[in-house]
Amino acid sequence: MPSTYETILSALKAALEAGTDAVVMRADDAQESFAVPPEGAILIVEGEPGAPELLMSPLSYTYEHGIELELYVTGENNITGFDALRVAVGAVLAADRFLGGAVTWLDWAPAVPNDDPIDGNDAIRTGLIPVTVTYTTSNPLT
Repeated sequence: MPSTYETILSALKAALEAGTDAVVMRADDAQESFAVPPEGAILIVEGEPGAPELLMSPLSYTYEHGIELELYVTGENNITGFDALRVAVGAVLAADRFLGGAVTWLDWAPAVPNDDPIDGNDAIRTGLIPVTVTYTTSNPLT
């Protein structure tokens, strides 16, 4: 049985895959350098859970865990493509702030775009969306 956190990451990945045309990968699965497909890519980067809020009775640990969604869009229309991907991700996150019951709450901040020039090619437009998942577990290892 997967841990609470793996369940959350799987739910987030599935929601992004269902709600966007982009290729969605976890950072662990992505190669150091990968080709950005025409429909864009979303890389899920795990963060640190931080110190939990501890409740003694019943024993429970509540985490506000930061996750980053890295968005990548390339091509001639990377500005409009990035905007469309950002809007699609926002719609996915807003559609289910509980990720099907995997989290207590899901929150995020706006993505700030960045253009990375590549010699002889169109620039890759990237952006980072900080996501915070709040969840409670009875065991910090499960």
